[in-house]
Amino acid sequence: MDISSIGSGIAIGLTNIPSIAVVAHHFERRRAFAMGLVVAGVSMGSILHPIMLNNLINGRLGFANGVRV
Repeated sequence: MDISSIGSGIAIGLTNIPSIAVVAHHFERRRAFAMGLVVAGVSMGSILHPIMLNNLINGRLGFANGVRV
């Protein structure tokens, strides 16, 4: 296992867990519905973000502009 994979896992955990905790703390009546939307959004973003970044980097923009977008 590479050290960057450990760091990446920790970074993703530090960004996703607080967003889920804030939503769970804010909503009282419709908490299950709100949590369902958050979890669906997180999973959709984790699927679409690498695909989008790959197309931007390997497309006409190049690495620098692809990362900026």
